[in-house]
This record gives sequence, C-alpha cells and structure tokens, in this order.
Amino acid sequence: TTTNANFTAAGTTTLTNNATVSTGTGNVTFTGAVDGAKDLVVNSTGTTLFSAAVGGTTGLSSLTTNAGGTVTLQNVNTTGAQSYGENATLNGTSYTTANATFLASGTTTLTNNATVSTGTANVTFTGAVDGGQALTVNSTGATLFSGYWNAP
Repeated sequence: TTTNANFTAAGTTTLTNNATVSTGTGNVTFTGAVDGAKDLVVNSTGTTLFSAAVGGTTGLSSLTTNAGGTVTLQNVNTTGAQSYGENATLNGTSYTTANATFLASGTTTLTNNATVSTGTANVTFTGAVDGGQALTVNSTGATLFSGYWNAP
C-alpha cells in the first residue's frame, strides 16, 4: 500500500499469497509476467499496466482491478473470475477463466483480435467495446453487452 505513490514490480512476479496492491492515485506497473495460483487485486485510480502475460505459466486464482483509472493488459489466464472495474485496453489476444465470470465495467478498447473464454460462466461488458478489432466470446453462460460495440 502506498499513499498516492507509484508501484512498480520489475521482472517476473510470482504470487505465493493472495495480494492487494493499493496506490490511491499512484500508477501500478508490472513489467514482467505475473504468475501464481493466488488472487491479485489492484486498487488504483491512476494507470495500471500489465506489460506481459498474467497467468501465462501458472494461472492466477482471480484478477480484480477497481473502478477509476485505467488498466492495460496482455493475455490473462485465471482459474477464477476476471473483473476490470475501469476502462480497459486489451492488448493481448486471450482472456481465459476456468468456468468463472469475465466482467469489464468501463469502456473496453481492443488493440488486437481477442478471445474471451469462460466455459460455463457469464461474460459482461457494461461499457462500450471499441477499437475496430474482432472479439470472440466462448461461453455457454450469458453474454451481455450493455454499451455500444464498434464491430470491425
């Protein structure tokens, strides 16, 4: 936890316990891969940046970011839910859960063709989906787009 200061984890981060990173208005940056079968919560009204895959080697139990600010992500793999409370830029191509929900609460910008796979769980985009790239949703649960979708 910091008081409105930036947090940077350089290189690969391996979670050995559930973790919460809280920075107030400070930015959060993970420069390398983030792995480990644990929950990661990031609370920042600044910019949150994942520069490499999350759960690429060992899927996280869940990944949650709070409302306010922005989040930019590469590929993400979790066994539990993925919940992005602010505007999200999806720079990767794959966002996968193991029968757990995917929720993007703000505007979602796609910079590549992307696939969201949740097995039997729901997929929800409450804000606009933009970026002019293709989005594939693989889920036998409900899929909801509450905002507009700027399809390619």
